[in-house]
Amino acid sequence: MIRSLRTYVVTGLAALSLMLAGISGGGTTAQAAGPSPAQKWVKENPFGAFFHYNMSTYQDVQVTPVGASPTAFNPTNLNIDQWAKAIKSAGMTYGTLTAKHHDGFALWPTAYSSHDIAASPYKNGKGDIVREYVNAMRANGLKVGLYFSIWDMKNGDTTQLVKNQLKELLTNYGQIDYLWFDGWGWKIPYSTIPYQPVRDYIRALSPNTVVANNDHKRSLTTSDVIVYEVANGVDGMPPATNTNPTDGSDTLDSNGTWFKTTRTGAPRSAGDILTKLKRLHDGNSLYQLNIGPDKTGVIPQNYVDRLKDIGSLRGNGNVAHGRPAEARTEWSSAFPASKAVDDNPSTSFASTTGGTQWWETSLPKRYTLSRAEIVFRNDGYDIPTERQNFQVWVSNNHDMSQGHTVACTVGATPLPHASTYSCRLPAGPWQYVAVVKTDAHTLTLAEVRVLGR
Repeated sequence: MIRSLRTYVVTGLAALSLMLAGISGGGTTAQAAGPSPAQKWVKENPFGAFFHYNMSTYQDVQVTPVGASPTAFNPTNLNIDQWAKAIKSAGMTYGTLTAKHHDGFALWPTAYSSHDIAASPYKNGKGDIVREYVNAMRANGLKVGLYFSIWDMKNGDTTQLVKNQLKELLTNYGQIDYLWFDGWGWKIPYSTIPYQPVRDYIRALSPNTVVANNDHKRSLTTSDVIVYEVANGVDGMPPATNTNPTDGSDTLDSNGTWFKTTRTGAPRSAGDILTKLKRLHDGNSLYQLNIGPDKTGVIPQNYVDRLKDIGSLRGNGNVAHGRPAEARTEWSSAFPASKAVDDNPSTSFASTTGGTQWWETSLPKRYTLSRAEIVFRNDGYDIPTERQNFQVWVSNNHDMSQGHTVACTVGATPLPHASTYSCRLPAGPWQYVAVVKTDAHTLTLAEVRVLGR
């Protein structure tokens, strides 16, 4: 890059908010000082796993219809220790297992339904997957969360059934740290199963259990932790200025499935996950990332590998997020260079045509780097020339004509539409990263993530 191409771009309300957030789940006791148990949970457990594993895994659907036989549930190689070690490699501190989903099948031998693990072939009806799960989590130094659907299509929706099964889960398996409800408030109304009596019952059984209720109401009157179902855009991301204890639940699957089915795709990139983790953490939210074990009872190897990638990169994460960016040209004010580092793949930087087009970001210091991820736009415009003939450069000179290293080169074969291109970077350390077009077409970038080691 030659010099002529470059253009250089260079407490009272908080206390009140804390007291209000200290009201746990709409209870009557507000904490006068210090964080609430829910706030402590979110702060101390910013990254955890969701394990959607239940009858739907064996029905190839996301919600099993009524009538599925318990005999369909038959893992042949269940290895929850593998799950625990995989999420621990990513730096997660807890997991949440779908003990009972909407179809009512219980992964423990419940006394209050015949639609449970005891009616399955697993261990000849003597199995208890909740028991195996809590033991594996604790053996690996991880905290324990359970998912429980209030909406029960098989057994019906009654307060007594909910209390009976919660008593089994909260008294037979040791401390349950996190209890995640679903189907309550949006499918089963609070007029049918009132929230407060059940929440008080949980407090009596297990005072230290933190409750997250996915009712989409975003209120602490019906939950200790406000849940945002991030996956598939159901609730979107919590506000960046959020002050309430919040849970952002998402999927590692690029296709947005919860249970592992034939629709489940490749895992999302480590950079995408790390960028969202930072964004949620900065907004007082934990990130609960779903991994669906397969029919045999293990996490697929490509997901295990991606979790390791996430863990190895967590130290520095996406070091380009929010950094200054510049370009030789910008198509218009709607497509500035900054759009490629704004953590929003729906917006893009775009250059004009002609000459040697380039885009560059300056990192806050010299970093030992792992790779750069180039995310191409997905806004309905499929222009192959934007995804061919470019290079990724690294340097310690703002003016790269004074020295740079070409890390990757993409030739004349266009990369797939709406894809993410991963470029392994020389370790460095480096402070500047650029994308340089080697033809005269437009350079368009939705996101450029630069990952540290």
